[in-house]
This record gives sequence, C-alpha cells and structure tokens, in this order.
Amino acid sequence: MTEGRAIVEAVFDSAYTGLPEQAARLYRLLGTLPGPGFSAGVARAVLESEPDHALDLLLDASLVEELDGDTYRFHDLVRLHAARCARRVDPPEAREAALRRVAEWYLGQVAAADAAMGPRLRLADHRERLSAVGLPFATPGAALDWLEKERPNVLALLRAAAAGEWDELVWQLAEALWPLYHERKHYADWIETNRLGVAAALRVGDRAVEARMRNQVARAHLELGETDQAQAELVHAHQAAREAADPRMEAVVLESLGQAALAQASALESLGQARGLMEDAVAHFAAALAIHEGLGNTRGIGLQSYHLGLVHSRAGRHEAAIAAFDRALALMISAGDRLSQGKIHLVLGEAHRELGHSAQALHSARIAVDIMRERRIPAKETRALELLADLDPRDAGGYLRQAIAVCLASGNLPKAEELRARLSGD
Repeated sequence: MTEGRAIVEAVFDSAYTGLPEQAARLYRLLGTLPGPGFSAGVARAVLESEPDHALDLLLDASLVEELDGDTYRFHDLVRLHAARCARRVDPPEAREAALRRVAEWYLGQVAAADAAMGPRLRLADHRERLSAVGLPFATPGAALDWLEKERPNVLALLRAAAAGEWDELVWQLAEALWPLYHERKHYADWIETNRLGVAAALRVGDRAVEARMRNQVARAHLELGETDQAQAELVHAHQAAREAADPRMEAVVLESLGQAALAQASALESLGQARGLMEDAVAHFAAALAIHEGLGNTRGIGLQSYHLGLVHSRAGRHEAAIAAFDRALALMISAGDRLSQGKIHLVLGEAHRELGHSAQALHSARIAVDIMRERRIPAKETRALELLADLDPRDAGGYLRQAIAVCLASGNLPKAEELRARLSGD
C-alpha cells in the first residue's frame, strides 16, 4: 500500500470506528450495494432499526454525500472502504439478505410507478405489495421522472438479482420497467433488462412470462428498425403464449407481429411491394382484436382499433383511419387510459390534417400536447407541437420554440437542431 493510500485508509478507518454500531452496520452494507447512489428508502430497507438516525450520522462523519432530492452517494474510495469493512465483519448471508431487502423495496417502488401510469396488461400480481407501498407518486409524470432518476440503480440491482437467480424478482422488475423504456427510449437498457427477464422465465419454466419478456425485447428491436431480430423473438414469443394457453399474451404478441409487418412495409419504397406486408399487419391486428373481444377487454379492443387505424393512415386511407381512431378513443375513455388517449389524439390530428380538417386537427393536437406534457413524454410532446406548428402558421414560431425547449430539456440535441433549422427557415 502506498503512503498516500495508507493515509486515506487511516482517515476512513478513524471515521468508521467512531460510529455507533447501527451506523457502522449501515455504512458497511450500503457499500456492498450495486448502483451509483441510494435513497433514504434504500437505507431503511438495509437497516430496519433507526435507519434515518444512522444515515444522519454517516452524513455528519462525511462518509456519505447528500445530493438533491433524497439522493445520497459514496465517494468511490469510501465505497471501497465500506465494502472491505463489510467483507471483514458481515457474513455473506447477511450481505445477501440486505441486498434482497433492497431488491424487494425497489420492486415495490417500480411496481407503484408502473401502476401510476395507468391500465395495461400485467402478469405480476402486485396487489399486496402496492397495498404496503401506498401511493408514492402524485402523478404519472412524477412516476416516470422517478424511474428515470433511479434507472442506473435499478439496472445495477437487476443485474445483481439475475446473477443470484432471483428469477421471480427479475422478470417482475423487467415487466414493471416497461413504461420507462417505452416512453423514454433507453434501448440498450430496454433490451438487456428484458433479455435477463427471458433467462429468468426459462429457468422457472413459465411460458406466459417468457412470451411477455420476448415480446418486450422484440418491441425494442422494432423501434430500432431491427425487424429480423424482432421477428426471431416474436416467433418464440407466439409459440410460448400458445403453449401457455394464455389468450391475453397471444393477443399481445399478435399485436407486435402486426407492428413488425407494418414496420417492414414502411421500409419498402413501393406501395405495391409493401401491400402484402400491410395485409399481414391487418390480419395480425384483427386476430388480436378477436381475442380481446372474446375476453371483453375494452382496452385491448381499443388498442387494436388504434393499430388498424395506423395501417389505414400508412396506406393513405385517412377517412378509414379516422373512423378507427374515433372508435379507439371512445374505448380508451371508457377504460380510463389517458396516455392512450393522448397517443390516439396525436395520430387523429395528423389524419385530420391530411384531409384538411383544420379545426378537428387543432383540437386533437392541443389535447395531445397537454397529455404528453402532463405525462412528461418529451418525444411525443415534441411531435404534437410540430403538428400544431403545421396547423397554425401564425403561431408556428412559438410552437417550434416550445418544442426546442422540450428537446433541450430532455437531451435530444439533434432534434433541437432540426427544429432550429426549421424555425430559421420559417
């Protein structure tokens, strides 16, 4: 050990040995957790007796740094010291038990954030967990922002859980992280998380869960334009859903197969070349629609109506698209799915624009902006603001400036530059 390192180690040792027993235990066990930071909730999961007081003592001893908004972290060297102390003092089973408590705490919080986003099909039953957690998020936007903030910690924890083969926890976390990845587009994390979920499903032999996890992997590949990888996952997902005899999951996978066919069609320049694929998309969406109708699933019927409307829009059949979107919108209002209402209003506004229905298009575009802003989904808020700029030339500059601000706040610098170029051209 070098002289400088020895001095630093002695400083840490002095601060650590001066701690009361509970604070020293919290220090050690926090040092063994994955992830760059932690919250007071994590500290409470680690130490069930007087965790807040113990955390205050770590702050007073300058062993932990307080960041903004109930977030704390170790300096890297302090973390290494804490982990070494834990290996000397705490047996492996105690360290693993602390990690498991933190994993369970995160699952409860992530499940609550997912639930706050509104209705959707979920295989995991979190009713007991949500009853214990309560309602930690006042709005869907707050829930999505919390997931964004905790993303590095949750991913690190999920990797650790996968390494320990805590399979039920792994796939349930992966399922509950869907709104974060779907709305904020962290594709690398999205694919990794759900591949870990696939592996967990295979170990536990749950075919319905396997279908869910593979479908979520496929959706990421679809958005990245990687249709071959998506199709490969969806073939396995469809087989798994059928073997599970779970019509809900079969409908979900059929919907993704329809999206895959539509994505392939959109990649072809000639409508004649794309027509067969678009017919395949319609067939998949219609099959999913029939399943949802048989189950009496209002939201599922609405989703497939929405997707059928997208096919009509892609083919230039805007009147048929509007009819499908209107049906989908009515069903989503009935189901209480506000986020889907926003998505439908966005494409409904675009379809009305194509037919020159300015009043109807403006109405839908404004609702879409409000919902996407409320839900803190910057990509779709930007798209809705661009639509408003198209529809209202007198205020186009104001809408484009709003869109630029949204892009800058979310870190989408290429889109901000594109909008600046459009603004200067206008």
